[in-house]
Amino acid sequence: MLEKLGDFAGAAIHKAEDIHARVHSFWGKYNPNLYSKQDAMYSLRQIKDKEFALGTSKVNPQYNKDRAKIWSLPPDILENIKGIIKDSGHVHLLPFVMGTYNMADQSMRMNDFSLSDGWTAYLMATGGLEGFIAPVLRGIYYAGRPSWWRHESIHARHHHQMAYFLDAIDTRKRGLRDEDWHSRSRLEEAALTVHEAGIEELLTRWQSLKESSGLREKAVSTLALALYLEYAPFTGIRNMFIDTKEKTADLIENGAIRIPLKIATAAGIAVIPVYLDAKTHLVEDLGNSISNLLPILTNNQVTGAVWRAHSYVWVAAISALFSTKKKGALERREDNGRRMPTSEYKFPYVYSPITSVTRSVGFLRYLHNVWDQIPNYRLVKSSKDIDVIKREIEDRLVSRRMSDEQHRFTMQTLEDALKPFEGHGRSSFPQDAYIKGMFTPAMYIKLRELYPR
Repeated sequence: MLEKLGDFAGAAIHKAEDIHARVHSFWGKYNPNLYSKQDAMYSLRQIKDKEFALGTSKVNPQYNKDRAKIWSLPPDILENIKGIIKDSGHVHLLPFVMGTYNMADQSMRMNDFSLSDGWTAYLMATGGLEGFIAPVLRGIYYAGRPSWWRHESIHARHHHQMAYFLDAIDTRKRGLRDEDWHSRSRLEEAALTVHEAGIEELLTRWQSLKESSGLREKAVSTLALALYLEYAPFTGIRNMFIDTKEKTADLIENGAIRIPLKIATAAGIAVIPVYLDAKTHLVEDLGNSISNLLPILTNNQVTGAVWRAHSYVWVAAISALFSTKKKGALERREDNGRRMPTSEYKFPYVYSPITSVTRSVGFLRYLHNVWDQIPNYRLVKSSKDIDVIKREIEDRLVSRRMSDEQHRFTMQTLEDALKPFEGHGRSSFPQDAYIKGMFTPAMYIKLRELYPR
């Protein structure tokens, strides 16, 4: 009997895998054409000073090695990213999650089909207003589908770039190591570092806009960045939740108690304000008071803003639950075993909503000033070439509107990014230096130094 059940289960799993493969083989044909020859040609046209950015004006997007230079990625990383895009899933549970990149198994899953679409369609058919948000969200997704895919692919790039960088700066002798940049342990360390740094979402959205192709993709990338800035005040509140969690719930060793406590806390933050308002009508009264004081605002606008803020507080709480005690390369070991507060490792390094906004906007301005002043690729033929690159970048930074602190931070981060290419004697050269691709992970690790305590 058990043997027959096993055979039946095996056959069912095999059939499900076969159906999945057939669906994917069909739908995968319509995956956005990212990192292709055409995409590379467009990106190459956007580079104004090719001689500086690539070390040469002779770059052929037909070849993978040259495409790697355009995106400042080693060719094997670029091949990995293209493979991740090709094998991406197409189904998500909820319509407001446009896509995800899973760090554990290096997979992307995009929201071409939402499992909640059937439910929202039923709500629309029966007159439920809640259902009408789904077409808006699905429309935003399909209107800018390549933008969301590029955004998630940049998440994947950052994780792989971090793994490559951490491997490159590892000073242990190669013969004594049992891993390289694409090993499981290195990628896990990279994922923890990127995830815990706190700038990943802001940086990837800015970079998605920077690399976007065409007006439609630019428009959706701009919208995505604007939505992040709306959430920016709550990044400081997220940090507060993380520190509170690590001082309370995380101290409970019994997972049977700790995990339900965290889930109950997140559920309480979502539900309790709604329940209390149903009893007291506090939000409606607040809306009436503010609209009477400021006639330019209606009651609905005020109450809508309050509930949107409440949803962001809840998102901050959920984000805190996904923070981990392990910080990757950001880990700081203290003699007394002191835990590391978010002010030391997670952007924007504060609780204050106002400071969270100013630092988010300030970081975008910093990226705008610095990004195009860092070359994508150079062929390094000797250690002297490293000094030439540093001088070129420093000369270009002089013309940018930057504070002395930002200039100093940029050059120090550049030092870290270039250190792996300094070589050890003539036999170390020539080397392919993907400079911006190394500057990005170095910035993840050092960014705290740009802000006062």
